[in-house]
Amino acid sequence: SSLAFGAEHLHLYMLLNCESVKDISRHGLTESSAASVASFANVLMHGYDDFETSPKVAELAILIANRMQSKFSETQPLNTANYNVLGWVRPFSSCIKYHERAYKSGIVSGNLNGAAVGKWFGLQNKLFSSCITLPELEVEFRDGVAEMLKNSQQFVGGMATIVWQLILNLIGKSGNPNTTVLSGEATDGNPELSQVKMLPALLYGPWESIAFLFFGDFEAGAEDAMKRGDVFPTMAPGMMF
Repeated sequence: SSLAFGAEHLHLYMLLNCESVKDISRHGLTESSAASVASFANVLMHGYDDFETSPKVAELAILIANRMQSKFSETQPLNTANYNVLGWVRPFSSCIKYHERAYKSGIVSGNLNGAAVGKWFGLQNKLFSSCITLPELEVEFRDGVAEMLKNSQQFVGGMATIVWQLILNLIGKSGNPNTTVLSGEATDGNPELSQVKMLPALLYGPWESIAFLFFGDFEAGAEDAMKRGDVFPTMAPGMMF
């Protein structure tokens, strides 16, 4: 289902997750069950617009993760349940502790991808919740991206640089006269991330839309939204952009 999610095949993603939850009823709980339930909560919220049931299912996923006590396997349900579901109905700041837990669990268990995603989601939530200053957050992004690259997580690191560049723009350190253009030290300065601009539109484009919003360029933002048209509903359900 993760491949279907990234490839923007919304209906296939929904089908695979529904089948995954059926497997739990057939075979009982396993270490991967919490991830299946968390993804199913995402399907309920963003595939079926069920904002009443989905948070309860996301909470169930966290409870299952607690019960299974697998640090390696809990990273995905903790990240998905909070970023894709609970973050839509609760303060962003309330989800940060779960992403930090996912990060720590991933590091100690060797699930470096889960750790990197937890770090990335947690930093995004700090941006959206304004719980620390932008200069402080820029340092955390700088250190976080460096760690991701050290741990061979170039893909997540590439996604994180996009947000890092946005923060550099917001604090006036973009080195770019057009502050809504996500280009500068973060996205252009690291040879390991030279392909960052070639990331799928679902990862790069939406942050340009957020830049229009943060800098008050609403006319450009409206044109951007019209250009994307019906693409947004099929893009990575539950992502905050």
